[in-house]
Amino acid sequence: TFVVTTGADSINGTAHGVLYINGEENPELNLIKGRTYVFNQDDLSNKTYNDEIHPLLISNVVDGTSAGGYAYEVNVKYYIDNAEVADRTTYLSQFTNSNFRKIEITIPDTAPKKLFYFSALNTGMGNEINVRYSSYWEIMFDGFAWKADWTKSTRYNIDDLVKYNGYVYKCLTEHVST
Repeated sequence: TFVVTTGADSINGTAHGVLYINGEENPELNLIKGRTYVFNQDDLSNKTYNDEIHPLLISNVVDGTSAGGYAYEVNVKYYIDNAEVADRTTYLSQFTNSNFRKIEITIPDTAPKKLFYFSALNTGMGNEINVRYSSYWEIMFDGFAWKADWTKSTRYNIDDLVKYNGYVYKCLTEHVST
């Protein structure tokens, strides 16, 4: 569980502040595919800092919906007063009048490599979320086909990967090797 608070922006000095995660000023996060994470926003600072509310959301771009991106909602659940609500719109509309607020996300295998957490109402408050397959390994060529060692008279398709003389190559044009 990540404890989310809103506090002073010591980097850019914006009046509306920034999001703090577990007491750290808008850190970059590393999340693992298949795991579930909770962003707990129960702290009063999320609805009172500088007389504004700061609901955290997740997006495909920096500053999310304010920057023309979308709110990432695959495997995302929204909770108000410890009860799951129907959707993001309900979460946002009930945010101010609630005592308990959280977002839960299970990172799917199909998630992009970069997501972003942001404030639904102000820009410049969040940061990157790096999405990985594990904490120790990352798939280098997600979606590519490994064909092992390069061989003559073999048909290769675009994005096939082969090893030749100790190097890994990616096929750029469909062809039969000669």
